[in-house]
Amino acid sequence: MKTDMKEKAENKVEIIEFEPKIVEAAIAFCYDQNISEFLRRETNLCGLFQFANKYDMQVFMSFLEPYFTDTVSPKNICLFTATVFLTSPQKLQEFCRRILTIFVKQGIQIENIQILGNDFVAELSEKFVK
Repeated sequence: MKTDMKEKAENKVEIIEFEPKIVEAAIAFCYDQNISEFLRRETNLCGLFQFANKYDMQVFMSFLEPYFTDTVSPKNICLFTATVFLTSPQKLQEFCRRILTIFVKQGIQIENIQILGNDFVAELSEKFVK
């Protein structure tokens, strides 16, 4: 930390943007603890991914990416898509677009599509009208 920062002087950092369980799991990962059980809940995975992105933890983001690709389903694709579009990793954005396209083409019911926003849904729908 920079020497003139309050956090350096107090020797502590306050992270208020994330739930304590997310911060604790991120710290556990940094200390090589197994967090795979914690990642079983999609909301935990998404929270950790947002945390890793905010603090530019590239190794952590790379660790989390397979959890998205291995567990994607019609139930969680919209949550995953909303998360990766907030954090902007291009590879996962394209993955989510492809999976959404496959689900729509196959007529598979997708849960929580409203969380993606009207513009995104309109763009997705436009591809199938052509």
